[in-house]
Amino acid sequence: MSFILKKLMPGFLIGLFVLIIIVGLSTGDLPLFAIAWAVFMLVTLLIMMQHFVWNLADEVHDGGDFLLVRRGAIEQKIPLEDIVNINYFSMRVTLLVREPGPFGREIFFLGPVSFVPLRVPRRITDLVERVDNARNTQHP
Repeated sequence: MSFILKKLMPGFLIGLFVLIIIVGLSTGDLPLFAIAWAVFMLVTLLIMMQHFVWNLADEVHDGGDFLLVRRGAIEQKIPLEDIVNINYFSMRVTLLVREPGPFGREIFFLGPVSFVPLRVPRRITDLVERVDNARNTQHP
């Protein structure tokens, strides 16, 4: 899923808009408005991908009392008690960690799919409870 979302889909869409721009400029068959629209959409797509897709972790493994996050060749082990906040919205999970690591203070990854709109999946609510328990155990 991560490969499709982070590589395949952006590659296809970027290629499509670049093709429209090149064909429009080289043949002159497309109106200037269509070329400008394709340039605008390409820039918008690149900005959206930078902020919402390309910063996603490739993998997140639950180790019981820690999460192991990997993006490319970089890994970070995050003890549950070091997680300050967990946010879930539309499959995207944001972890706010106490101390910044290789990925910064905010770590983004795709969570489990909920087939009920706007409902947080059980695995995420379980993780929130475990993080809360870990913090309460660490700092009584």
